[in-house]
Amino acid sequence: MKTDTNKHVGKLGEHIAARYLTSKGFKVKGFNYLRPYGEIDIICTKERMTHFIEVKTVSREIKEDVTYENNAWNPAEKIGDHKLHRMVRTIDTYVQEKGIEGDWQMDAVLVELDSKTKKARVEYIENISPYT
Repeated sequence: MKTDTNKHVGKLGEHIAARYLTSKGFKVKGFNYLRPYGEIDIICTKERMTHFIEVKTVSREIKEDVTYENNAWNPAEKIGDHKLHRMVRTIDTYVQEKGIEGDWQMDAVLVELDSKTKKARVEYIENISPYT
């Protein structure tokens, strides 16, 4: 179970991710589509494609003189095969329920919050499907 601080960081990350996606031409259609077997954080469209977005957020104080290549926790590490398969099942339900036609894909937005400077670094990863 997430603590209140983790929930706050997660919601903040989703908000930042949505703003980022909007700035890149996406239209946000919904947040937090939840089913017993999974959740879709953000649902959006761009051109004729529906995008189902998994958002992973980490918050820490980032020091300028530290490199994170070998010792940092990367938010993408939390998007494993089990998570992806649960997401596909949830997407299938959403597509059926909403009558979505056309192409769709699974993407991820990784948000790294710097608690000291109050800035975020955002990375968009396209097409994270376990079937590609």
